[in-house]
Amino acid sequence: MPSSIVLDTNIWIDKLIFDDKHIQHIFTAIENNTLQVYVCEKMFEELKRVLHYPQFDKFNINIEKSLEYFNQYSHYKPHPKINFPHKCKDKDDQLFIDFCYSYNINTLISKDMHILKMKKTLNKLGIITNLPQNYFT
Repeated sequence: MPSSIVLDTNIWIDKLIFDDKHIQHIFTAIENNTLQVYVCEKMFEELKRVLHYPQFDKFNINIEKSLEYFNQYSHYKPHPKINFPHKCKDKDDQLFIDFCYSYNINTLISKDMHILKMKKTLNKLGIITNLPQNYFT
C-alpha cells in the first residue's frame, strides 16, 4: 500500500515551474504510485493562484497543463473539519497542517519556514515534517 503524504504548495511550484532535481525522487514515487499525495480543493485553489503570480510569467508555464498534472496525481479529500491544536503564524500554511492532522496523514513535505519552525510540535502529535531533499521514499 502506498504511503500517504501532503505537499506544501512550494513543493508543487518546485516541480511545476522549476523542475527541481532535489524533489524528483518524490514525484517519481508519486508517478509510480509508491506515494499518494492527498489534497483538498483549497490546496488546488492556492496552487492555481500562485501559478498566476507575475514573477512566474517569465517561465512560460502552461498553467492548464500544470494543474492537470496536479489533478492526475492528487487524491482529493474534503476540506478538513478538525483543526490542529496549535496555530501556524502563516494562515495559508495552517491548511496543510490541519489537513494532515484531520486525516491522520503523518508526512508533510515543505520548505516553508513557518511550518518548519513548528516541527517539534507537529512531531509530538504525529506529523513528521521534512524538507524534500531529506525525504526518502
